[in-house]
Amino acid sequence: MNLSPCGNSLPTGKRDRLLRLLQLPPAQAGFSLCYQPIWQASARCFSRCEALLRLHDPLLGTVSPEHFIPLAEQTDRIAALGQFALEEGCCLLAKLEEQAIPLTLHINLSPLQLDRPKFLRMLEQILHHTGVRPERLELELTESVAAASVEQLACRMEQIRALGVSFSLDDFGSSYSSLRYLAVLPFSTIKLDKAFIHPLPHSPSYTSLVKNLIPTLHELGFTVIGEGVESMAQYSMLERLGCDYMQGFFLARPMPKNELHNFLKATHPLIL
Repeated sequence: MNLSPCGNSLPTGKRDRLLRLLQLPPAQAGFSLCYQPIWQASARCFSRCEALLRLHDPLLGTVSPEHFIPLAEQTDRIAALGQFALEEGCCLLAKLEEQAIPLTLHINLSPLQLDRPKFLRMLEQILHHTGVRPERLELELTESVAAASVEQLACRMEQIRALGVSFSLDDFGSSYSSLRYLAVLPFSTIKLDKAFIHPLPHSPSYTSLVKNLIPTLHELGFTVIGEGVESMAQYSMLERLGCDYMQGFFLARPMPKNELHNFLKATHPLIL
C-alpha cells in the first residue's frame, strides 16, 4: 500500500467529496476489500493472500489508495479503515477455515494505526469474535514506518506477535532504511519491492542482486516474497533463486471475495 502524501494532489472538488466519504462508515462510503492470492513455490499452490482496500464512488469512480490513505491519515480516519479491513478480512478467513481451506491473510497496516493505544485490544476482540487463529493473520507495514518511533513501534509489534500474529515488511528495498528495520523490528516476512523483480531476468546486475539477497534474508530467518511478478521469465528466475512465495498479475490478479473461494478450490491440490 502506498502511503505517500498524494491526497493533496486531488482537485478541490474531488478532495472535498473524498473527505465527506471518509466521515461515513467505510462500507457505506463504498470501501471494500479485494484479494490477491500469493503463490507458494515449494507447495505449488496459493497458500497466502493479500487483502487490498478499494474505494468505488458513483461520482469519483474507483479511487486509488494513493489518494484516500493519506487523507485518512490526515483526518484521523485511518483507524476506522484499518478496523474495517481487519473485520472484513478475518470474517473471510473464518469462512475459509470452516471449509478447511488453508490460507494466511496479509492485511496492510499504517504505523499510525499500530501506534493507537486501543489497537491491541481491538485486534484481540476481532480475533475472538471471528474465531480466526492468529497465526493465519499477517500484518504488512511499508517503509513509511520511518514516520513512527522505531523503538516504540518494535514494542507494539512484540505485543501483537505475542498474540500469534506475524508481520511482513512490504516494498523492501524501496528506501535505504530497509536494512535498519531488519535489525530492530520483528518481521517474519520480507516482500521484495517490484523494482527488484521487473528487470529480471534480463538485467545481470539485478539478477546478481536478487540471487545474493534471497539467501541472505533466509540466513537471517526471513521468509521471502517476490512482488510484481508479471511474466513467466520472472517467475522462473525467482523460483530458481529460491524465492519462497511470489505475487503478481502473472500468477493471479486481485479479485472480490465471492470469486476467491472458487479460485482457491480450483488451484489447491489438497482441497476437494
